[in-house]
Amino acid sequence: MKFKLNALLTLIAISGTLAIAGHRPACAWNSDNGNGTFTNPVLNADYPDPDIIRVGSDFYLVTTTFVSIPGLEILHSKDLINWDIAGYALNSITVNSQYSLIGGSEYGNGVWAPSLRYQNGTFYIVDNIQGVGTVVLRASNPAGPWTQNTLNNYLFDPSLVFDDDGTPLVYHGTGGNISVAVLDTGLKTVLSDTPAFSPGQGAEGSHAYKVNGTFYVFNAVFGQYATILCSRSTNRNGPFSTITVCNNGTPWASPHQGGMVQLANGDWWGFSLNEGGALGRDLWVGPITWSNGWPYFGNPASPSIPNTNAKPNIGTNYPISHVPTSDEFSSAALGTQWQWNHNPDNSKWSLTANAGNLRLYTEAAPNFSNSRDTLTLRTEGPSCSGVIKIDTSHLQTGDRAGLSLLEQNFGYIAIYNDGGGKQRIVRVVNSNGSLTSPSEDITDTAYGVNNTTIWLQAHCDFAGANAQFSYSTDGVNFTQLGGNMPLHFTLTTFQGDRFGIFNYNPSNNSNGWLDVDYFRQDGVAGPTTSVLPEGDYEISPVDAPSLCLDVWGSNTTPGTAIDQYTWTGSRPNQIFHAHSLGNGVYWFEPRNAPGSAIDVYGGGGSIGNFIDSYPYGFRSNQQWTVTPSGNGYEISPLSAPTLALEQPNGNTSPSVNTQLNLASGSTPQQWSFTNQSPIGHC
Repeated sequence: MKFKLNALLTLIAISGTLAIAGHRPACAWNSDNGNGTFTNPVLNADYPDPDIIRVGSDFYLVTTTFVSIPGLEILHSKDLINWDIAGYALNSITVNSQYSLIGGSEYGNGVWAPSLRYQNGTFYIVDNIQGVGTVVLRASNPAGPWTQNTLNNYLFDPSLVFDDDGTPLVYHGTGGNISVAVLDTGLKTVLSDTPAFSPGQGAEGSHAYKVNGTFYVFNAVFGQYATILCSRSTNRNGPFSTITVCNNGTPWASPHQGGMVQLANGDWWGFSLNEGGALGRDLWVGPITWSNGWPYFGNPASPSIPNTNAKPNIGTNYPISHVPTSDEFSSAALGTQWQWNHNPDNSKWSLTANAGNLRLYTEAAPNFSNSRDTLTLRTEGPSCSGVIKIDTSHLQTGDRAGLSLLEQNFGYIAIYNDGGGKQRIVRVVNSNGSLTSPSEDITDTAYGVNNTTIWLQAHCDFAGANAQFSYSTDGVNFTQLGGNMPLHFTLTTFQGDRFGIFNYNPSNNSNGWLDVDYFRQDGVAGPTTSVLPEGDYEISPVDAPSLCLDVWGSNTTPGTAIDQYTWTGSRPNQIFHAHSLGNGVYWFEPRNAPGSAIDVYGGGGSIGNFIDSYPYGFRSNQQWTVTPSGNGYEISPLSAPTLALEQPNGNTSPSVNTQLNLASGSTPQQWSFTNQSPIGHC
């Protein structure tokens, strides 16, 4: 019987203490800090062009899904911070065979910029599907079923809003020119389409609302310093006046396309995508402040979305949750977290042929990017690892099966079956950037791996914009194959890097298949230095386990010393969240001071430097390696890798400030990590 995920989580819950040598599934990111605050991004994964509504006590989010199937993913939340998956509105795109990877591909096309609204018991989505046109989908339940009709006009980046008399309007446009279309009451036909206003600056991505008799239309201006504009008028056709309501001032980052949603208590909250590099576009939320009739993100004097903020006041403290990122394939249905790359061939996969496994029958395809039935899943920031356990015993000559990072510049680690009982593990990258005729260059090969049970891993470090591939024959010890693969975001696919599980053959009509026991995505640090999964920890000296690292006096002031003090069991100044930066490097965030980090005081790296809590700024004196040492783990700053965190002179008394000393492996430099993540944190 397979040792499934729920059993593993049960053991962790009982023990409480992290067994570093094991493979503990965890989540790569949680926005909810567990203390009434949250830290953006709320969804640290690729959720472009978000639109959010509230229906009663429930929030719903729809996002662009391009060629991924099922499409038009709909998420659900009770508090705007913790999300799960409600379902999908689109089962397939059938306008041409290329959406099924037959005779070509449709990368970068498919579903664009959906608008989600609710009116009189019906959910509506207005959206553009490339090659189809502007469509309207409707359902009484966001989980479906959904029906669809196509409008007679193409409406770019549409936003649906209902006027006070129920008339459906759609604001849309690009290049800084926004029009308003009037639809019939059944949302089947565009009756008129009139230019409404021109905010200029290339504005697009409309999000329209009517509040207290006034129309408000948000539009995004993309560029090095992206902004969100808001235009308002008491008449649907204008004239409109326009101001900037969000400008974070961070190059190539949030905000971009977004809008607002009202809470049940009357508060308003804004949301926006963030340009997250190779990760894709992640989701940020923050409070709206009304001033002189304008909705500003955050403070009107300097409107922006804060990194960390008090959670929305929804009257109830809902448990921390996370969109699923792993799958044991124990069900007869795929988990809602999965999407196929283009329309799948449903005869080529099964969850029942070998119960407890995903079976992928070998596809005939010229190359990886044109192979159907690649099962994909979003990567998670700031770093993550995806691991599959596979059985290769039924692959046939020429079959190629493995784990990919799918984007225009894709890469993968795969089993190549060479026939005659021979197989090799290869690392492949697409060196020419083409998805039609990619150059699948084998950069590294491992020969003589004759095991038929193999683990393959892909690790993404989005801060460093690189990835590594590795393999294992026991599921514990991984060997990295090749060096770093650069990660990119391109305007060819418009999607962040996605994990992909695949099995294809470019030269033979194979009758082979691959069985996948599980896929697990977690926050481990990488293939060769996988030490510490992301999560909340008590960090204690090995020779004084009743003590722990402590932000002195629970002070949140920058520069507050970190000492060792008696463990109390619950105080947030004694709990630190380990954020993985990849390659065995972490930053540690005290739970009493979100956004701060364990820091070498003054940025130095000399013997005797003490440790404090200071706002995190991606500096090397705030980034630490964790390596086994004696009965615990040595913690060293990147700014001074020959030094290590220690109890001065081995002092085991409370209130002693920690400091750096030359790394010696001695007991005062050995630390233990005990998991303190709340139940449901991942």
